[in-house]
Amino acid sequence: MERKIQLRLFASLRSFSPADSDNFTVSHGETIESILKRLDIPQDEVSLIIIDGVRKDITSRLEGGERVGIFPLIGGGLSSIRRFEYYGIFKRFFTSFSCLPQ
Repeated sequence: MERKIQLRLFASLRSFSPADSDNFTVSHGETIESILKRLDIPQDEVSLIIIDGVRKDITSRLEGGERVGIFPLIGGGLSSIRRFEYYGIFKRFFTSFSCLPQ
């Protein structure tokens, strides 16, 4: 059974974003790893996966209705998570979805 998620790819991964990222079709139980393969995103370029505001990994399974954010590796002084928190990306990302249930 196919279901929909909202999928956001950030920074250098944005070029892999599908046209239907706001209504991206997934199979029930599909993993993040499977989505990365479908979109030809190299796993070694992914640093952080957030599903409904919680840090997850590529083995996480989707049921449909989730908000998924995938972030690349980021260089510099702050850790990747700290850098994203500092710039408020998490807050903007997870409050920008209006069509999925809260």
